[in-house]
Amino acid sequence: MPKTAIRFNTLFACVIWCWATLGFGQGSPNVVLLAHMDKYPTAGYSSNWGYTAPDGREYALEGVQTGTSIVDITDPANLREVTFIPGSNSDWREIKTYQHYAYVVNETGGGMQIIDMSNLPVSATLVATYAALATAHTLWIDEASGILYAEGNSTQPVKVISLANPISPVQIGFFGIECHDIVVQNNIAYISEGTRGSYGLYDVSTPTAAVRLGTVSAPAPAGYAHNCWPSPDDNFLMTTEENTGETVKMYDVSNLSSPVLTDQYLGGSNLAHNVYIRENFSYIAHYADGLKIVDISNPFNIFEVGFYDTNPAGGGFNGAWNIYPFFPSGKIALSDIQNGVWVFFFDDGSQKPTITSTPGTTAVVGQPYSYDPNNIINVLGTPAITFSFTGPTGFNVNTSTGAVSWTPTAGQIGTHPISITATNAFGSNTQNFNITVSATGGYTARINCGGPSYTAMNGNVFVADQAFVAGSFGFVNGTMQSFTNPIANTTDDPLYQNIRRTTNSATSFRYNFDAIPSGTYMVTLHLMAPTGGGAGNFIMDVLAEGTTVFNDLDINAQAGGTFTALVKTFSVSVTDGRLNLNFVRVNKAALVTGIEVVQTAAPSLSKESPPLIASVPQDFQLFQNHPNPFNPTTRIRYEIPSSMPVRLKIYNMLGEEVRTLVEASHQPGQYEVEWDGRQNSGTAVPSGVYIYRLEGEGFAEVRKMILLQ
Repeated sequence: MPKTAIRFNTLFACVIWCWATLGFGQGSPNVVLLAHMDKYPTAGYSSNWGYTAPDGREYALEGVQTGTSIVDITDPANLREVTFIPGSNSDWREIKTYQHYAYVVNETGGGMQIIDMSNLPVSATLVATYAALATAHTLWIDEASGILYAEGNSTQPVKVISLANPISPVQIGFFGIECHDIVVQNNIAYISEGTRGSYGLYDVSTPTAAVRLGTVSAPAPAGYAHNCWPSPDDNFLMTTEENTGETVKMYDVSNLSSPVLTDQYLGGSNLAHNVYIRENFSYIAHYADGLKIVDISNPFNIFEVGFYDTNPAGGGFNGAWNIYPFFPSGKIALSDIQNGVWVFFFDDGSQKPTITSTPGTTAVVGQPYSYDPNNIINVLGTPAITFSFTGPTGFNVNTSTGAVSWTPTAGQIGTHPISITATNAFGSNTQNFNITVSATGGYTARINCGGPSYTAMNGNVFVADQAFVAGSFGFVNGTMQSFTNPIANTTDDPLYQNIRRTTNSATSFRYNFDAIPSGTYMVTLHLMAPTGGGAGNFIMDVLAEGTTVFNDLDINAQAGGTFTALVKTFSVSVTDGRLNLNFVRVNKAALVTGIEVVQTAAPSLSKESPPLIASVPQDFQLFQNHPNPFNPTTRIRYEIPSSMPVRLKIYNMLGEEVRTLVEASHQPGQYEVEWDGRQNSGTAVPSGVYIYRLEGEGFAEVRKMILLQ
């Protein structure tokens, strides 16, 4: 027996004894289970791959016996299948990516599917099928060259296919003697040669003229050469042989004329499937053992450092089929044959931190901002992490604990960019997002009617969110009147030197605030009388939603003179999605310099939003409310895949009904509804934990939320 094999057995026994002695059960402490989704339990699963979109969102591409499932794993607490692309029924499905496309093959037939993922996170679509590759067991895409390598047949073992046009592949060559799996790195193709028990290395600098560089042969009796993966420097190669008792082997291939077996490893089930290398660790889909992680920093002394058993009751060719350990965040996606998608994080003690919190993007004046349910930055990584940040006045992140706190003021209404950075000895990770601050109720608009270039002065003039001009936000009729000379020896705000007024040919003008939530609003008008007349001049009527709120309003008289601010406020209810304000000239021109609209009462909570996305969801889904904890309002989002009656209710921890939010028929789509912390009677509920339950035809899902007052 080779010396390395003797030491392998000793190390293996030691590792297993350590885990068992410490009583870690299903997983080691440094392998964190982030999420699990078993969406197609009766169909079964096969291989998987991963995709990181240009916006940084991460997706698990899961092979299902009946097609391909694309799952958004960006927020592990809320896994969501974006879409399912049906395919030929097959136990084997292989997936790889190039640019924003996924390429999917199987062993039953139907050709290679090409899926366009450019519209994620909303949808993904099947855009083409490459019929010339009717079946294949495995694929590899060399992104640097745009070449796809596919397992072929006895006459064309490795097919070479150009992706110069990603949706119209063209085969340009073939090579090899036998192929089960392919990986290409630095213009070297590593071919697992199946029944030959060997691994062929080829120079593919010219893909149409591959040159064999050498062969790595497993020691006799060799198993089935299933897959392999090179070290980042191409000096070592790790291999799997898909036979019971065959070890995962590490070879020194720096001299291809004489490869050297440096060490080997095998898990308790004695059957490994696929191996991948990232930096100093190999990640092994070890069938019934699940995920195995091996330290290969010293290729002559490799050993297990982490594990998670996704299929404790399994054995043989069951359990973990494949692993994708290459997400920038450090997440690991695993596909289990019997129970689907698993998402992990491996903390090896030498990785930069990864922020996993999903921050709140809204805040209300005078109320504590909710960053996440615990107002603590959640970080995956080693200890000794420090935090830094940029944000508006009063926004704070504790540099050592990551606690986030902020209570916005009235002067901070608007949108604020936030940047939070977690740092340790190995690097940093930054989270950038925006928080929109609103008045109580959530809607606010400030309009300078004369133009955009105004600043707050005298302590009583706002800075507009947007200037109103003709054709904007439903402005109809009227002109802008500019006064360049402010009152002598005064500090009048320039806002009052520009006004909106009716034209000589019009008796009124109006502003329509569109897409405004139903509810009660406080409207503040900033008015002014220019020179040209005293009391009795510049009189107008003001109507809101068709009802007169100010009749024969004498601006000059009430303001006390010309070029003097007059501020008038009133309350109005809106139910149809539009606030209509109409200014009618009674005598001379109606004059308006600015408008403020602030929601003071939330809309009816039994009226949910229309569908938020155009694509039809694939399944029922009830999402976690946001913000959570909350005070006093929170929003609940859910998805309905087909037309049916839907009921959404809130209960206390005694199981007593508190509020019926939704009880109506729905069309397919994504919906959102708000709860203001009140019972059906209108009485506010106390702080505590509440349950919300969504029911449809043959479906029910429950989640918890926390009200903190």
